[in-house]
Amino acid sequence: MCIGMNDAAHIELDQLDAWETSYGELLQRLREAGTEHLILHTPPLVDVASMRPMAQKRLNAPHFSKAIRRLAETHGAVLIDHEHFWTDRAKANERVTLFSQSDTIHPNTYGHRMMFECLCRQLDIWDPASQLGRLFQFQ
Repeated sequence: MCIGMNDAAHIELDQLDAWETSYGELLQRLREAGTEHLILHTPPLVDVASMRPMAQKRLNAPHFSKAIRRLAETHGAVLIDHEHFWTDRAKANERVTLFSQSDTIHPNTYGHRMMFECLCRQLDIWDPASQLGRLFQFQ
């Protein structure tokens, strides 16, 4: 489940606890309905240096990522931590944000490949020598 990026634009931080509670209730209902596996995704990195309104409205995204991390732990869900993955990549190459996003928050083609790599690494199925692994690697 990928929830949080747009919420970060529209939900104030003083409402984050209520948001986290609601998300937790949704996860509980999914478990009760027989869902065997929950995979939660944090939003990818927001370009906080950008003054574009889309990015500026989502400066709270890291707080939502922290809440998603807590929910994954509480509900025994697999966490795909895109924010952490992208942050690490940006430390190694500061241009990652520029070439992986279409508009300061939405991943472009390369960003989606990066998200796929993050997903596969977390699920321990990443093979850089595979056809998919060779599409594009961010080093």
